[in-house]
Amino acid sequence: IGYTYVRSAKCFACDGRGKHEFKTSPEHRAKARANAARRKEAETERLARQIIEWSETHAAEYEWMKKSAPTFGFAQSMLEALYKFGHLTEKQMATVQRLAAQSAERNAKYAAEKAERAAAAPTVDISTIETAFANAKSSGLKYPKLRLAGFVFSPAGVASKNAGAIYVKTGDQYLGKILGGRFFKVRECDDATEQQVLQVAADPK
Repeated sequence: IGYTYVRSAKCFACDGRGKHEFKTSPEHRAKARANAARRKEAETERLARQIIEWSETHAAEYEWMKKSAPTFGFAQSMLEALYKFGHLTEKQMATVQRLAAQSAERNAKYAAEKAERAAAAPTVDISTIETAFANAKSSGLKYPKLRLAGFVFSPAGVASKNAGAIYVKTGDQYLGKILGGRFFKVRECDDATEQQVLQVAADPK
């Protein structure tokens, strides 16, 4: 019994006979299923090879899609299209190339600005503060802080992307970080405050 428009309508599969009859033998059907499984496996392997070839030929576009997919819906949809069909359409490819080129241009500009800021950042010797933090950690203090003249200095965590840096705050206001012998201030840190940080960091005693 099937449940279609009325409760006791006939089943579409067996037409109310209570069993389904096949025109082929069980062996023939098993062979057909095995052939279908092999074709499906071959198609999966072919698609995988096509995806690899595409990603290697268009490495820049593929890397942009993977990197942008978590936060950009279009990149995610293009990645899904690639995994489904093994390639992108001409229009999709043109859009991806344009966006990837724009992203590369922005990244290059950001890198240049970052290098320029790094070159302009003032130098400061913080060996005394680093020694103090090393002694504190060796004594068992996991998160040491050094308070000097209204400023709070604290080392970045080992797993932090700024590992090796020392953060500088005043109250709850973050002023910047000292990394590689240079002080990288944030926008909220004015020139006068920057000079005070440099003086205190260089001669904490």
